[in-house]
Amino acid sequence: RGVLRVGTTGDYKPFSYRPAGSDTFIGLDVELAGQLAKTLGVKLELVPTSWPTLMKDLADDRFDVAMSGVSVSLERQKKALFSIPYMRDGKTPITRCENVQRFQTLAQIDQADVRLIVNPGGTNERFARANIKNASITVYPDNVTIFQQIVDGKADLMITDAIETRLQQK
Repeated sequence: RGVLRVGTTGDYKPFSYRPAGSDTFIGLDVELAGQLAKTLGVKLELVPTSWPTLMKDLADDRFDVAMSGVSVSLERQKKALFSIPYMRDGKTPITRCENVQRFQTLAQIDQADVRLIVNPGGTNERFARANIKNASITVYPDNVTIFQQIVDGKADLMITDAIETRLQQK
């Protein structure tokens, strides 16, 4: 059809980000998608999706490939094929500077008085639900502004991919 349709969330720096009020996506995976379309000799169409709907949107043929810093998981592998990963990363906590020593291990995090925040539908939420039984888990719908909840003291920490924590720390 002459078009490569790429599903992207627009909320996961540095891979895919859509600034508020903009129709333009930026980020590493957006650039890679553009290069893939160019190599294939087709037009690029970026299709907005979300973490909770990512796999359903792919199954519903809304796009041909998802590129948004998508983590490989067994659940996703049962529904889709993955390229060879260009990066391997792990989950890590991010919190305010004064809490760094308080949240070094999962055991320290999994305490009844701890307020953990996660974005919905992705590997962060699954990781938290699989590993955290005592701390409270709040699902926050906006992965772009979620870190401000920690800064404002409305949550103690988030567990996310290490690359995202390094970017947010800066």
